[in-house]
Amino acid sequence: MKNLRRARERYDQTPTPPLLAGRVENALNATGPKPRRQLVWLRYTALATAFLCGVFVLSVNLSPAFASSVYAIPVLGEVARVVTFTEYSHQDDSGLISVKLPALQNTGNTRLERRINREIQQKMNARADEARSWARSYKDSFLAAGFTEEEYRPVETVIDYEIEYSGPDRVSFMIVQYTSCINYQEEHFYYNIDLESGEELTLKDLLGKHYREICDEQIRRQIEERKKDPQNSYFDGDMGFTSIRADQPFYLNEKQQVVVVFAKYAIAPGYMGVQEFVIEP
Repeated sequence: MKNLRRARERYDQTPTPPLLAGRVENALNATGPKPRRQLVWLRYTALATAFLCGVFVLSVNLSPAFASSVYAIPVLGEVARVVTFTEYSHQDDSGLISVKLPALQNTGNTRLERRINREIQQKMNARADEARSWARSYKDSFLAAGFTEEEYRPVETVIDYEIEYSGPDRVSFMIVQYTSCINYQEEHFYYNIDLESGEELTLKDLLGKHYREICDEQIRRQIEERKKDPQNSYFDGDMGFTSIRADQPFYLNEKQQVVVVFAKYAIAPGYMGVQEFVIEP
């Protein structure tokens, strides 16, 4: 995760040209309708100039020369391990990309490994196709808005992963995508796997049939506790927390506790960042 921290530091230290957001937005509006993906991002960021930019992922088997290194790092003990399957960086006139993608190995379940690893590769490749198109559109719109090449701030994208829990029967890990453009975005993708059954763990598996009531009650209580600090703020009504989703993101921490996660802007203002709630069974 060091790449993520370094990228954020570079973003914070780089000045943004004045009036950039409005001028680029106007140029983008003149180029035609926006794809559905951009509308989803605008909903959560409330910033018309947040774009998914500059991400692409290629497996080492498809492009070995493009990968800077491929190596195995055991992290899950005797039964299973997560390895860095692909690690590389690439730079062009639109920006810089740094990628480190995991793969699940040595679980004793080859079918499980293939399914999870294929899903990771396919998901990131699909996002890559979309992102490359937006990277070109963003730079074109930047220049069309009247800015110069010298004023252009290259997009930086980092994809990395982090092991949340490692045990002989369960694996929980997260893939993070960080993109800095005019502003910055983080997206998290969680994988919680039962190594014995080969299935992805659900909140119902971990908390029982009343998992929704358990999560909702504890999250509401923790929000009220956090709101006692005047520095903390949460949305109210329909914009705020009402109930967990059927596909609510979560992970297992090192104590095997369920941690329910809400993306930035989901239930609180952006300055509050990603919100996490530890749930007791």
